Amino acid sequence: MSEPTIALTTISPVQIGVGLKLGVNNSSSKYQAFIDAVCELEGCTNASTLKSQNQQYSKLNDDVKNLRLFIWEDTQNKVKLHVFPNNIAIAEVALQYSEVLTSEQLEALSQADTRKAIRLAWGGFIAFVNQVRQLKNSDILDYNIEQMAKPDVHWISRAILLRDQDLKKSNIQKLITEWLSNTRDPQDAEKIIAGELQYSMTWLNYVVVNPAHCQEGTSLDYRIDSMILSQYFYTAQENCNKQLMEAIELAYVSKNLLQAESELSISRVAARMHLINYHEHLKYLTRAKRKLVANILECWEFDTLVQNSKRMVEVCSSRLEEADHKRRERSTVLTDLLLVTLSFFAVFELSLYLVEFSREMMSRPALDYNDESTSFFLSFIANIDTDYMFGFGILLTVILILIYRKIKTR
Repeated sequence: MSEPTIALTTISPVQIGVGLKLGVNNSSSKYQAFIDAVCELEGCTNASTLKSQNQQYSKLNDDVKNLRLFIWEDTQNKVKLHVFPNNIAIAEVALQYSEVLTSEQLEALSQADTRKAIRLAWGGFIAFVNQVRQLKNSDILDYNIEQMAKPDVHWISRAILLRDQDLKKSNIQKLITEWLSNTRDPQDAEKIIAGELQYSMTWLNYVVVNPAHCQEGTSLDYRIDSMILSQYFYTAQENCNKQLMEAIELAYVSKNLLQAESELSISRVAARMHLINYHEHLKYLTRAKRKLVANILECWEFDTLVQNSKRMVEVCSSRLEEADHKRRERSTVLTDLLLVTLSFFAVFELSLYLVEFSREMMSRPALDYNDESTSFFLSFIANIDTDYMFGFGILLTVILILIYRKIKTR
């Protein structure tokens, strides 16, 4: 007789090197044509889900839109990668363990086995992405070859999948109590055992009772799907915050102001676009999923993360405005310098012209035959030494500069 086992699904955000380009409209015909082409590839397991996006609000128990780019599955290693727009995939790994294992043993084994399964499946995923890159309209995606070299797992959360009959076993009851003891709501264990609650999904260790297709550990159950979406939203927001921090550091430390401005601008737009997409997508979820996603993110203090992002965006905007102000000041200084230079030469030219004209008038009396007498002003200038006129031009230029500075400071 085989040893009794329990099913366990791990859900892990993974940083990948493929994502949707910033600003691409996921409602456009080009995007939908690309998704349809991806669905035809071997290994893509969400064809029916993605292709049904046009049937909006036809079924109340289905999401109106799917935020995923695609879902890739490795059946041998029981790994599903839910690929989302922001270079993030949520890895869903189905595992099975003996019921006699303790909570600590399950935590350690599930995390080690998840990392191993993702690592074994990674080569197949890279091969699938290379096929995607050959498709028409694949220019809507961004690729980072270095980032795709190996999977970068952020964390591993794990959900024990149980059925009603499992809750009657004393060892399972003990396991549930230990499993949820360090979560936000450890009292959920008693409610689950008593049949009053069907799930507990707060912090890393989860329990889901009677999930859809429990033995396969698939994501068809709305609670697992909600957790996958929640982890994507949180991870994407966390990544935006990290990018904003890096951009701010670059802006205040780097001497390359143009590069810093570019990084700040891109990071700021990416953060704002993610929040827009988050709020936009919520309205397309089923009522049950929307409520559960909101509860999960509230437990994780997602709003605090968002508010921190907004503060960073304000710092970015302030730095960009400061840089723009400095650029305008430099432009103004250069303009002023150019005007001063031109005025300097204009004064010199005027001085030389007056000397030249007055002396020509004095040397050629016929030029002022209409005048009753010789011009005193021209006669006076004609008798001034040329060096004195140069000095007068310099002095006049300095006086003009001082007057301008005084007016400018006011």
